[in-house]
Amino acid sequence: MSVSLGIMNSMAIKINRSGFALILSLLITSVMLAIGLSLLDVTLKQITLSTIVRESEVAFQVAAAGMNCIQNARVEETVAIEDSEDTFTSNCFQTTAAFNKNDSLSNNGSLAYEVGNMNWSIAAGDDRCVGLEMHVYDAALNSMVMNFPAQGITNQPCPEGSTCTIAFSRGYNRSCDDVANANIYVVQRELTAEF
Repeated sequence: MSVSLGIMNSMAIKINRSGFALILSLLITSVMLAIGLSLLDVTLKQITLSTIVRESEVAFQVAAAGMNCIQNARVEETVAIEDSEDTFTSNCFQTTAAFNKNDSLSNNGSLAYEVGNMNWSIAAGDDRCVGLEMHVYDAALNSMVMNFPAQGITNQPCPEGSTCTIAFSRGYNRSCDDVANANIYVVQRELTAEF
């Protein structure tokens, strides 16, 4: 009997060792899979983040170009603006921008002009949407106060004897049609300037 017990003990040891190799290989495979999936997750997050940053930069550049358009229009059309004309046009990057007087946007006696949203075609062939708004305060006789709390401007003085301009440029990473469609991911960046 002792011989048969010795054979059984040695078989039990061999069976336990071969099971250990399977468990060890599964453990190593699981760890490698977890590391691989973690690296894939980090990579996908980096791609998403870089796409968001790129789209935000595109929207910012469109807003900056819009602000340049407003500043050029303000300088080129000073007489039309100060004579309170209802509309005037300005050439902005091979696109004619029609600045329309909008009394509903008037703020504390300002002359308010807006272009609304318009598409600009860029070199890559994609349209980008920009919204332009300009408020001109003629404080020739009395000082005026400019208030645009939504944009962070409150109680900004326009001193007597001067003409002050507040401009808002909203740039988008998509065309105006896409901006109007609420189902599409759109980034908006806004610039505000006083001059």
